[in-house]
Amino acid sequence: SSFTSRLVRLDLAANRIDDDGARQLAESTSIVVLSELNLRSNRIGVPGMRAFANSPYRMELTGVDLRGNLPDGIAVLQKSLREGVLRALT
Repeated sequence: SSFTSRLVRLDLAANRIDDDGARQLAESTSIVVLSELNLRSNRIGVPGMRAFANSPYRMELTGVDLRGNLPDGIAVLQKSLREGVLRALT
């Protein structure tokens, strides 16, 4: 839709998003235009973080807030930092 094509920041903090929800979001073409994504205080672990790290649609994403998720999952996204895609990961 035209609304999601203009969306640059998305705050989904504390929405009980789990690995399946994270995978669905990572596979959505709607995240292509996002520059900032707040997924703080959800239930995202390694599978969900891996989905984001491998998503072909995250190219504009420069900031992601993942505080309060499952700790092992956050290390998966460090790959994106090393590749220079993400500028801020908290």
